Amino acid sequence: MVISGIMLHDSQIMKHDLDGFSHAVGQTSKAVFGRQHRLDVMCAIALWPMQVVFVREVALQLHLGDNQVAPDFAALRTIGALQEAPGTRERYHQRMPHPIWPFALRLLVGSARHAVPAEQAVAAVDRYVRDRYGQPVRPPELGAVLRNS
Repeated sequence: MVISGIMLHDSQIMKHDLDGFSHAVGQTSKAVFGRQHRLDVMCAIALWPMQVVFVREVALQLHLGDNQVAPDFAALRTIGALQEAPGTRERYHQRMPHPIWPFALRLLVGSARHAVPAEQAVAAVDRYVRDRYGQPVRPPELGAVLRNS
């Protein structure tokens, strides 16, 4: 593809789209939660393959410091969305059933719908979830949100 005389490859266009999507997710997160990474942290936990999750695991997945993720875990414990797992020396948390998880995924999808053309939104969400949260296939929780939005 040629834009303003510059040849761009599809991978460069996709990276640009994901950068724009990532920026939109950060803006949504900041506007709704007051923290730029909270929405990403919440979505990573919502889509985590196991019910038990550790601050460090999420921080590593999102390329953030533990100190950037820990306040989000604390806020989620406060509202009952996470509970410290009993009997563990390290601070493992158990994801509890809570309406915040589908809400976070809806915000993620909404961010896509504002960041990329409508016909590309589902593909953008799938790429973002794969690249940002390490989910190789669309998790059922996300599929339900995409079908209902």
